[in-house]
Amino acid sequence: MESGNRHSALDVILPLRTSGHFPPLFCVHPAGGLSWCYAGLMKELNKDYPIYGLQARGISQPDRIPHSLDDMAADYIEQLQCIQPKGPYYLLGWSLGGNIIQAMATKLQKQGEEVALVAMLDAYPNHFLPIKDVPDEEEALIALLALGGYDPESLSQEPLDLEHALELLRKDGSALSNLDDVTITNLKETYVQSVHHLSAFKPETFSGDILFFRSTIIPEWFDPISASTWKPYIHGCIETYDIHCRHKDMCQPEPLSEIGGILSNKLAKLHHAT
Repeated sequence: MESGNRHSALDVILPLRTSGHFPPLFCVHPAGGLSWCYAGLMKELNKDYPIYGLQARGISQPDRIPHSLDDMAADYIEQLQCIQPKGPYYLLGWSLGGNIIQAMATKLQKQGEEVALVAMLDAYPNHFLPIKDVPDEEEALIALLALGGYDPESLSQEPLDLEHALELLRKDGSALSNLDDVTITNLKETYVQSVHHLSAFKPETFSGDILFFRSTIIPEWFDPISASTWKPYIHGCIETYDIHCRHKDMCQPEPLSEIGGILSNKLAKLHHAT
């Protein structure tokens, strides 16, 4: 993240790179709520593309938790239009973020705006996902530890509680270790709310193409899903690229480097076409 600005790393808008004369790339958070994971794109994309993350409001403003995924999409459009009032818009989202940007794209089109790029990182309509309406406490804590860099498969089989999760995050100097207990608890609640909102959401139709990145290392308990699950909600082509990693690792350096290279070529073609 660029230094020297007045923004907090927990704000709704996370300015990863503010310089550049092309339209910005707006990257929407996964269910954990943070967009820190997209920082690696700064070295992969042309420096003339500004990059902004959009982060869950509940992390720093728990009194302003949105009531639905639709509310989240509308809120994020207001935020990005403070930076870029008019299109063309370039949107990217991983996991839940992919669902949110699809909703944002439909709303922007209703405003008469051009959405030039919708790039999804392993995101699928909710009825194809093994999610509950509301995750239980242990699932939320496992997601919190994964956000801090823990591999859920490496955790012991002992029951988790918040105190133990906080101890693990502090002990090994995780990415969340410098956050206070209140903020980390807000992250856990953000995950719970995000999954709840996703489980209740019904997508509308976006008229345009999708750039889709699919993880190919699938857990044994999870049925493989195709990008074609978006076809009822997309009037356009779905351009799919397989990325050899697990879903949770899509924004690790190696997969993100591959994604960034493909994304760079796509942005260059879109910009040249205009």
